[in-house]
Amino acid sequence: MKSVRRRGRSAWPFRLLTSGATAGWMGLIFYLSSQTSPPGSGMFSWLGFLRDMLGHLGMYWVLGSLGLACTGSWKAAASRHVGWGLLVMSLGSAYGLLDEYHQTFVPGRSASPLDVLVDAAGVAAGVSTLWGVARLRRGAER
Repeated sequence: MKSVRRRGRSAWPFRLLTSGATAGWMGLIFYLSSQTSPPGSGMFSWLGFLRDMLGHLGMYWVLGSLGLACTGSWKAAASRHVGWGLLVMSLGSAYGLLDEYHQTFVPGRSASPLDVLVDAAGVAAGVSTLWGVARLRRGAER
């Protein structure tokens, strides 16, 4: 992460990596929500309703983490600044809302307000996790 703070050429590989990973993850979410029966939908069926909620939470946790890492790669202080974290949470939550709307056009799928809330919680958890890791790293560097 130190290369990001230098603002030189060395920051570009990390910027491209985090930007590409974030866009790729968003594409994966879109692809999975486009499926009538998503891959692995039979796995862990014994969890029932909880399986769906944990899936949403996990997918959007990764999105929140990648989103904050991406903003931090473009602006070094962004990964620590609350305003940038709130922006990532807002954009990630909006993506969850749009994804649920998108599912209304997929045969056999429907939108769920609860899924939108779980998506937003996942994004917030991802951002909070990265904030916590950054705080621990700063404390260890002192």
